[in-house]
Amino acid sequence: IDKKYKGKTCKILTLNTLSSKLCMKECGKIVEELSETDVNLISDTIPKHFGKVAKLKDAYEESESFKSYARKHADAFKIAKKIEGLIKNTGVHPSGISISYYSQDDIMPLQKTNDGALVSGYDMDDVAALCVKFDILGLKNLSVVDDVCEKVGIKKESIDVDDKSIYQFYQNFEDPAGLFQIEAPTAGKVCYNVKPRNIEQLSAVLSVARPGAIEFQDDYIRYVETGEFQSVHEYFDDILGYTGGIPLYQEQLMKMAVKVGFSLDEAEQLRRIVGKKKVDKMKSWKSKIQDKVKEKNLDPEIAQVLWSVAEDSANYSFNKSHAMSYAYLSAVQTYLKQNYPKEMFWAMLNFAHNNNDELQVISAVERELALPKYSNPSCNISLLPPDFNLSEQEHTLEEGGIRYGFKSIKGVATKAFDALIKFRGGESFKNKYEAFVSAKDAGLDVGTLSALIQAGLFDSLFEGGPLKRCRLVYELRVFNNLTPREQNHFALMEGDLLDNLEKANPNKDNPMLDEKGRLMIKETRWGTIQKKIRNYTLIYENNKKRESFTSWFCERKVLGYSATKKIKDAVDKRLPILSTLDIKDESHGSKIMFVGVVTQINHDAVSRAGNTYSGWQIADEMGVLETMMMGDKLTKWKRKDMPQPKVGEVVIINGTLARSDRGTTIFLDNIKSLDEHVWMQPKHIDKSLLETKEEQK
Repeated sequence: IDKKYKGKTCKILTLNTLSSKLCMKECGKIVEELSETDVNLISDTIPKHFGKVAKLKDAYEESESFKSYARKHADAFKIAKKIEGLIKNTGVHPSGISISYYSQDDIMPLQKTNDGALVSGYDMDDVAALCVKFDILGLKNLSVVDDVCEKVGIKKESIDVDDKSIYQFYQNFEDPAGLFQIEAPTAGKVCYNVKPRNIEQLSAVLSVARPGAIEFQDDYIRYVETGEFQSVHEYFDDILGYTGGIPLYQEQLMKMAVKVGFSLDEAEQLRRIVGKKKVDKMKSWKSKIQDKVKEKNLDPEIAQVLWSVAEDSANYSFNKSHAMSYAYLSAVQTYLKQNYPKEMFWAMLNFAHNNNDELQVISAVERELALPKYSNPSCNISLLPPDFNLSEQEHTLEEGGIRYGFKSIKGVATKAFDALIKFRGGESFKNKYEAFVSAKDAGLDVGTLSALIQAGLFDSLFEGGPLKRCRLVYELRVFNNLTPREQNHFALMEGDLLDNLEKANPNKDNPMLDEKGRLMIKETRWGTIQKKIRNYTLIYENNKKRESFTSWFCERKVLGYSATKKIKDAVDKRLPILSTLDIKDESHGSKIMFVGVVTQINHDAVSRAGNTYSGWQIADEMGVLETMMMGDKLTKWKRKDMPQPKVGEVVIINGTLARSDRGTTIFLDNIKSLDEHVWMQPKHIDKSLLETKEEQK
């Protein structure tokens, strides 16, 4: 727009103010020196009006709990009231743009962003009064749809959103990854519970899954299952009937207003007030509705019902044009996933590489491909490991799966990919030592090559496998510390480099000699080699003790998943470790041992009962577990002075399974990181915990 109509469009300024909650929290910490836990408890007592946090003055009058806190911490409350509403900082609206017939600088003051883009000097409310305000959003889901349709040779416009396969998919809904809106936990759970049977019900699912409306989930499920709805008043049944008597949409409120006699323009004013949660303007509509109903000689109860719907729906109603657009895109992606699952997963993975959520997408795809519907012989979709001879830069489709692409390998610089392609384009190698030299000549450094070996990229090239990678990396590191003469000599020898090197040890009887009958390696040189490879020897000796776990660990670090085995099988098959699928069959009170990756941490949180706890979300290839530790066990665990697990680390836990209406939780007896059991680089040696006799026990 700006290129064609220079100066007639700009981005929109946002003004971020200090909310009542933020003011109380910050003043509580600074003025009263309260803890984070205490200020959270105080701020949680501030009520909301139509989805917006109440002002401190209103909260003081309405909430006895908040009033009690405010009196107890009077200084903090006094200062908080003074700074409430002040502009904290400015920003740029993520999707809003202003468009005008006239130049923007003739209408309002402008400023520039760091990259030179024009931004309005007014916020979006004032901009909307002066110009046309558009919200323009880019969605990755649209690119995924486009890629899949192009790959399978269909037009996206030809997809029928009433196709039976879409709604069959929702009847056993367990694989939401990649589906617009319903891949989010709340919307996914509502979709699972409602089991929508048409696009109208899918639209309602996305509307019910919003804050405020979620309380109507059971009522809507009852309507979907029985067709019966709760009438708020028979006068409005024709408007509210198709959503089970629940006024889910702002357009329904508009129709109700028009039916009692308001014009379309007045109904739109009401919709805007409700949609934008303009609390100060809501109250004036109560008398307007009463007067209009009286003017039309309607039942006075109709006025009460309409006002109640307008007042209440400010907390939850959604714009139906948005909801149907969202539902349409969700249905299109569901159709593609149901009918072209391999291509759908392929497009998701390739697009994720250009975003910040690649690891999450890989984990989600891995989790879903483990489900029977995808892993059975008739479908047989696998995320195939990267292969030196078969992989391309992007993920590619193959018979039986999706081949992992070079670009998604973690911790490898972009220029290393070019070196990798150059390395692959060379002549065939007589042995692995020639390959080591060729890789170096191609510009592939030894650190990158080591990581790729551990990830399994060269299993086919070097005739190795998960249980030979540690030794192959050790050989590479040793070979790299030899002189060119020594490398040439050992490259010509049959057998293992490490065994042959030991034969050249000058401190042993009958050491290896060169072609002139001299020591292949002199004593001083031997000492130098041993000093240079000492750290790599320690790494190898440590990792080979747990070769299976090391392979799993390194694959996950470099690829984001393991292609060779599940985590519970990689740790120790003698231990009674359960997967998330196994745990589904366990009863309340069962003792659980589980291994997974920490995805989220919540330290020093406070439960509804006021108890302090620490919580961890821990995932394996099949799902995610909620775990927590509290009371004496938490206190004792903290006293052990052990490194606390971080997000992304592998942990082993012991605890007790608890089931309730709110879900499944493991109450922990112990949690311990396993990351330090694997050493990938020399820097890990000093910081790692060496195995003690107690650990071995």
